[in-house]
Amino acid sequence: MGASAGHTDYDYWLDALRDGRAFIKGTVLAASVGNFSEIQLLNPAGSGVNAVVFNLIAHDDLSANIQIRRHDAALATLVGAGVNLNIGGAAGACVLRTATPAALDGTLLTVYNSNNSLNATRFQWWVCELAPGVGVIGTPDIVNDEMSAEFRWIEIPA
Repeated sequence: MGASAGHTDYDYWLDALRDGRAFIKGTVLAASVGNFSEIQLLNPAGSGVNAVVFNLIAHDDLSANIQIRRHDAALATLVGAGVNLNIGGAAGACVLRTATPAALDGTLLTVYNSNNSLNATRFQWWVCELAPGVGVIGTPDIVNDEMSAEFRWIEIPA
């Protein structure tokens, strides 16, 4: 997806929202002694949709680097399905999950230095696309750090 003449990224997002294909889900994961705080957007196998991640807003308590990692196995704790931004529309196929492992899961895609605890890290305007069975994690790169993340995405037929 990209902007064509006269049609911006914002227009694509607004069109998807009005069509009931735009979703949001976020959570806060408390610090866990000796463990990382991972928040995952997972497109379950067999979902029948591709998820185009429009935006990710992440924040940690201790000014760590924020990593975005690919990890396709479901993390331990289900937070819930995406909430349709066309209020009253069906829930999303994609789900938010969390874990507090002793070692980081998945493969590093990118890293961002959040500089200080007052800043939220924003990965926005078409972060990545998740096929069925694919997941992406936001996590600080240090242990004992609270993490919050909010994903916004569009679901399109696979």
